[in-house]
Amino acid sequence: MIIPVKGYITSNDYAPIYRDWLGMTVVSPSDIVDELPDDGSDVTLEIASDGGEVDPATEICNALRSYQGNVTAKVVSNAYSAATIVAMGANKVQMAPGAKMMIHRASSDASGNSHEMDAASGMLQTTDSAIANIYAAKTGKPADDFLALMDKETWLDADDAIN
Repeated sequence: MIIPVKGYITSNDYAPIYRDWLGMTVVSPSDIVDELPDDGSDVTLEIASDGGEVDPATEICNALRSYQGNVTAKVVSNAYSAATIVAMGANKVQMAPGAKMMIHRASSDASGNSHEMDAASGMLQTTDSAIANIYAAKTGKPADDFLALMDKETWLDADDAIN
């Protein structure tokens, strides 16, 4: 079974707004989880996404990790930002010729006083650490290696991703 992971990754609550009101292609955790077969048969995710929100991507990643069957993530064109988190939930990750991945530090908008800015910075640092730990769990490499790559906004073709 093929499950598409196309467009912006967002929460279940916001998906209808993007999809119905703005006409955007989006994917939410329920879009993926509801498609997973009850019998645990193998699935392939076809990923073509510029990314989106970290928390829904993490929810999808963890649902895939918990799924009984084998999951293959095939990056058919691009898996940028939060889409790489989704890919990390698969048992196996493949990249089509010409496909790319991109990882970077988390970003957010914030406003307020110095205490609120400190809190926002702390949230971003925690998010960066959580993302790096997802990559580390998948690859067996240290999370600090991924934090360094995320610092640079790293673009990867298939060979770079393997390394």
